[in-house]
Amino acid sequence: MFQILSSRFSEAASRRYSSVNRGFSSVMWEMLPLKIGKKETENRRDQSFSPVKPFSMSRKWVHAVVFLYGGWFFSNRLLSDPALYCSPFFRVLAGFVIIAGMVFAVACFLRPRPGLFRVMALMLLLFHVRLMLVDIVRVQGPSMQPALHDGDLIVVERLSSGLHLPALDFPFTLFRAEDPGPPWSRTLFATTAKKGDVVVFDFPERRSAGRFYVKRVVALPGQHYHFTEHMLFIDGEPVLNPAGQIAVIEPYPERHQTPVMDPPARLLALDAAFVYASMNGVGVSGRVPEGGLLVIGDSYKESRDSRVIGFVPISAVQGRRWSDLVF
Repeated sequence: MFQILSSRFSEAASRRYSSVNRGFSSVMWEMLPLKIGKKETENRRDQSFSPVKPFSMSRKWVHAVVFLYGGWFFSNRLLSDPALYCSPFFRVLAGFVIIAGMVFAVACFLRPRPGLFRVMALMLLLFHVRLMLVDIVRVQGPSMQPALHDGDLIVVERLSSGLHLPALDFPFTLFRAEDPGPPWSRTLFATTAKKGDVVVFDFPERRSAGRFYVKRVVALPGQHYHFTEHMLFIDGEPVLNPAGQIAVIEPYPERHQTPVMDPPARLLALDAAFVYASMNGVGVSGRVPEGGLLVIGDSYKESRDSRVIGFVPISAVQGRRWSDLVF
């Protein structure tokens, strides 16, 4: 009797174990595809959100053009200062800058460098904003005292004087028979300044100590000027100083200054009145030619202005000073 009961109990236990085992196995087999499907979904999601994406050919071309233009632009920017332009070392250095831009442009097709591209694009953007919209210029010398002193920083607004394009003369100037001087920016739609404005201009003196001049406009194109012993008359009216009083202006600065001895090609291309005045000064009386300005420094005894260097071409004006933004 005992053997019969034990055998039946063992048979019932084995049936229950086998049923439980079959149920667990079926559940595992049902969950296995879900696990595999979830893993494949995660892999696809990781691939879709991968930070490294393949560069298209058009994107590579954009990067290459930016590097090529950057090397060309910064090489000319390096030689824009007349003192650096006359140095053979800096000319060679500018050539290496152009070559570096070419190398990085070619490397964009082999191994793109998006980080370096962003740096180059940002630098080009900042320099073009300074060139076309607004810039900060340091005053050199005492010629604009008391309004401006040596070392003052002034904010220059450029857009009102025209559309200024970057200087890209180098290295083409190396193949010309006559050296045209340092690279200079072209101005499209140049507009004349107002009488009394303090303007910043890029006068084409090859070996000048600085790049920019800061002077005040006293006569516009077509106006007649006449110097007496201590006064300057524009169309018969005396010139006033910033304080509203009659300015004491002599025909020549107190200290002797040499005129422009070697006018560059872009000045020689202008009217003969510009060339003559640059080498001899504007003289005691005359008329401002079309496309020119008569500029004088506020410190009349020491200023190097139109009395020595002649009329300033309107195309050479780089902007006007914002009088309320002087540092």
